[in-house]
Amino acid sequence: MAKRSRWVSYALTYPTHTNNSAENGKGSILFGGIDTGKYSGTLANLAIYPSQISGKVDAMAVSFTSLSITTNSGTTVITPSSFQAQAAILDTGSTDTVLPDDLAQTIFDIAGAQYVPDAGTAFIACKARNVEGKISFGFGGSNGPVINVPISEMIYEVISNGSTIPASAIFPQDSTDTLCGFHVTPLSVLGSGSPILFGDSFIRSAYIVYDLANERIGLAQTDFNSTKSNVVAFESLSAPIPSATTVSNEETVSYSATGTAAYISVPTFSQITTQFFIGSAGGAFATAVAAAESLTAPKGIQTTATGGTSTSKSFAKPTAMARPGLAAGVLAVGVAVLM
Repeated sequence: MAKRSRWVSYALTYPTHTNNSAENGKGSILFGGIDTGKYSGTLANLAIYPSQISGKVDAMAVSFTSLSITTNSGTTVITPSSFQAQAAILDTGSTDTVLPDDLAQTIFDIAGAQYVPDAGTAFIACKARNVEGKISFGFGGSNGPVINVPISEMIYEVISNGSTIPASAIFPQDSTDTLCGFHVTPLSVLGSGSPILFGDSFIRSAYIVYDLANERIGLAQTDFNSTKSNVVAFESLSAPIPSATTVSNEETVSYSATGTAAYISVPTFSQITTQFFIGSAGGAFATAVAAAESLTAPKGIQTTATGGTSTSKSFAKPTAMARPGLAAGVLAVGVAVLM
């Protein structure tokens, strides 16, 4: 009898849910079941979408439908009302969150980040890590799950030759802070045909169940404070995700996954910023910038959520930077069992 390859369902938990923090740096993976003690709220059951290029389920793509950012100064909805569901890959092989250019541009303008093409990185003053808030990613439409990623999870310190870099390397008027990177990459800089990717900067805040037998994904909010465990096994190979609720009226991704889709040529991202710290959420970033300096914010960057402009800047490319990498490929993980 010929052997057949089958896929086993498994749950990915990253990081470990201890110390009330996402900074522990550890994680866990559970095969054949889920742990209801590691997430909060409802575990949503979503469809996995085939690649538009290959026509096959060769990456973990789900329906991404909304994006917003909330700080103590307010909430700004980033996706327009006309935004249609797009396939986003939950990619454990990447670090950054790769968004369509217009969404990335809006986040940069809210947070006061500047994308530098020569460095392939968005930079932000490290004081922005003091902003309390979250970036909220919605999936499957209004009835689907929302994963909240702390703003601090998206910001990391830039190191060059073992030392920090002054923020003035990118923001000339900021003489008191150090330079950080921002885990958001505009989609077009990865090249034509590249998919939306949600890497580790997103995944750390999500409890994810990969049900490859049924081509489904379970998604819930990670509970970083959990000290309990309650493992529930899949009843059989083709059984649905235990304790999960199928999203009703899931907003689906519309494209022809025939394997013949052509790459679409798009211009490379070029940030055109006339205002920093825009929208209700931007006020908290403006306050953090000014408060950390005990001065007004750098010239050309507005200090309130309304008004103000950004002057043109020239940027020097930092060299030998220590930065979590963005994988060139997409890692689709699973375990095959020969039967």
